[in-house]
Amino acid sequence: PPYLIMEYVDGPSLAAVVERWRAKLPIPAAVAIMRGVLSALTASHGQGVIHRDLKPANILIEHPNEKIATVGEQCVKVTDFGLGVIGGMTAAAMMQSGSLEAEEARGVSGTLAYMSPEQREGAAVDARSDLYACGIILFEMLTGERPQGTEVPSSLRSDVPGYLDEVFRKSYPRLDRRFASATEMAAALTPSASRGGTPPPLPRPGSRARPRCVACEGPIQRDDQ
Repeated sequence: PPYLIMEYVDGPSLAAVVERWRAKLPIPAAVAIMRGVLSALTASHGQGVIHRDLKPANILIEHPNEKIATVGEQCVKVTDFGLGVIGGMTAAAMMQSGSLEAEEARGVSGTLAYMSPEQREGAAVDARSDLYACGIILFEMLTGERPQGTEVPSSLRSDVPGYLDEVFRKSYPRLDRRFASATEMAAALTPSASRGGTPPPLPRPGSRARPRCVACEGPIQRDDQ
């Protein structure tokens, strides 16, 4: 009979990792895991596939819990595209089927917690709907809880750097204010990206860099100039 051959991932789900570490998951590990998720989404979105059911239980970490501090983004595997949608299709089919209103729908309450507002309302979804779920997952990795109201990760965990608060803020708002793509969100997962600047260019070979005033961010003028 027909059968499938699938990769075996020797490691826990992200849900198990969050449950074990709570608000003590090392921040570099949380960032590496989110980078891995966004890398997978970049690939799927590039093929026109929106996941629509992204949550910690659908993310596998090919890494023992004891060594989670050294986890790399290559260890992250995004699974369960059972609710994935292609191209211009929307969540309306699932909503109209009554699957979210039937008695059995109580079993997907955990899934609903990660759904974007437009998906819960049965409106059209695109790649940014998956990024909304990424924001919730990032918050949960850092704090052990899902966000409520206007909270940011540093509200619950003081050692969370400000740039991760900004990444969360830009993945969690209304659709038109979110990151435009998984690639853009991944690029923001660095401190320098959050400051919106780029490093100053290196001086040309043979040239002498002029000293700069730290206070005014401009070149220092000498009396002889």
